[in-house]
Amino acid sequence: MAIIPLINFLTHFDILGFKDIVENNNIEILVPEFDTFFVNNLRFSSHLKHKRIGNIILPDENTKLAHFLQFSDTVIYFTDVPSNAPLDNLFGSLIHLLLASCGALSLCILAGFPIRGAVSYGEFYVNSVSNIYLGKSLVEAYKWEKEQDWAGAILSPSCENWLTTNNLMERIIGSQLIVPYYVPLKSKEYKKYFALNWPTTVFLERKTAIDRIMKSFQLNNYEKSWAVQRKMEETIKFFDKYFREKK
Repeated sequence: MAIIPLINFLTHFDILGFKDIVENNNIEILVPEFDTFFVNNLRFSSHLKHKRIGNIILPDENTKLAHFLQFSDTVIYFTDVPSNAPLDNLFGSLIHLLLASCGALSLCILAGFPIRGAVSYGEFYVNSVSNIYLGKSLVEAYKWEKEQDWAGAILSPSCENWLTTNNLMERIIGSQLIVPYYVPLKSKEYKKYFALNWPTTVFLERKTAIDRIMKSFQLNNYEKSWAVQRKMEETIKFFDKYFREKK
């Protein structure tokens, strides 16, 4: 049987501080919260309702934006438009992936499960029957997710290169789904990447949203850890810069 990987876009997410969340919380309380807030929010974000986000009008709620995989603390969204499809179709699939990813970030961060991720482009083999998921794009997204020190997500080099090569960078920036930003890294440096503009998907008042972000990190005992405190502060700083009150 021929192995034919998809050549498309993928977002890899991990829950921040998953080990601490499991170790510091009662399993009887954690399981219902994990199922209700985390898993359901991720499923919901792959079928976002009809709303305007940035300069994009979302499709109706029955439109599937991306495929969704979740196991333990790892989440993967991916698209499956053929790599030989027209360029506009490929670009549209990336837009859908970014919409789903921004929705996942805002829903999970505000619901008590801060997540961090990266978006990549390249080969990705999926066999849901045998539970096999392999590909260079998955490895790259995992690598760039681990570099960051906040709850948020960036475009990895492969995704940036695809946009630049196809003269689509201006167009994607115009969608307001990504923004250039000096992202906090675990090395304590700040480097300029294109970050997913998840605050534009938040439909709460500013103070309520910030209170929820702070509470979201409590499962990680942020008041006892400088490292987690930094992640929380950097997440709030990004949110505060790009959030716009909805009328």
